[in-house]
Amino acid sequence: MSRHANSRQVFPLVNFVCRSNETNVANQIVLRGISDYEWQHIFQTPGAAADPDVIHACTHALVIDYEAERTAVKEPADQAAIDSANRYVTALHLHHEGDVLAPVSFGHPLPIPLNGPWTLRGRMSYKPMFLTTNYFFQSADVAPVATLNAQLGSQTCLNEKRLQLAISRFESGFERHTAEDLLLDSFIGLETCLIGDNTSELSYRLSLRGAALLANSRAPECTRAELLAGYFARSKIVHEGLNLRSIQSLKPFMKQAQAYRTTCGEDLSATSLPQRAQAILRDTIREILSRIPSRKMKGVESDIDLQIARALKTGAEHNEIDE
Repeated sequence: MSRHANSRQVFPLVNFVCRSNETNVANQIVLRGISDYEWQHIFQTPGAAADPDVIHACTHALVIDYEAERTAVKEPADQAAIDSANRYVTALHLHHEGDVLAPVSFGHPLPIPLNGPWTLRGRMSYKPMFLTTNYFFQSADVAPVATLNAQLGSQTCLNEKRLQLAISRFESGFERHTAEDLLLDSFIGLETCLIGDNTSELSYRLSLRGAALLANSRAPECTRAELLAGYFARSKIVHEGLNLRSIQSLKPFMKQAQAYRTTCGEDLSATSLPQRAQAILRDTIREILSRIPSRKMKGVESDIDLQIARALKTGAEHNEIDE
């Protein structure tokens, strides 16, 4: 008898809105609607998501079939499956906004037994449902999310400790209860990505490099202004214990908001900074993922600084011509 047996992990997705009933979304990962049998056991399994709001927010699941040692049936050796599901959810988060979560997973041998066994696996998110938003997934999203999923699983990405920390902080933001915590997580991720070992002029380096890195997708002057305002708020939270509402009325922030309105044509409120920072971190991680196959993180930093130097030189030459 073979030492290995077919096993399956079912990861229910919360807040996931999709019209497709079944799609191969990545290697050995199928996205499909939750079956009646699985739905029944989500309700009945001890320790599963007991919150009715969470349960009713689950209509689809990631399903991973794999081989495991027969001795692992009672305690499935399924960490690789869990990592695969978590990585795909991270790819979804990086693709666009929306609070899709994979709060629980259930493992069982194939064929599916009528009476289980089902085993609770994965991490549970305790973020209240009223603080979350739906994630809308269409057929056009399959390919770009698959690309992000492959980039996240590449050895190059896994070897970059700074990038791994930034991704971890990005993911932590989806479980935060307060806007202040989301802002702090996002800026830890941004600092990790953009300023490396530099310990001086952090806000200046962060805002300048962030604006340069994302120049092809975001207006640099607006990105830089958002990062400067966000870093100001981050410092007030960390060093003075202020909240975002109190930061809104501070004169330095009001001055930053006025400058942003003049430059970018829209209002900038302190309460919008966490979502803005998370969006910039999302774009930053995606841009770095697209570059690291041929460059390490330090090489990406060097590329950004060279880009800034060239832009400054071009600007100086234009000024000379105008004069």
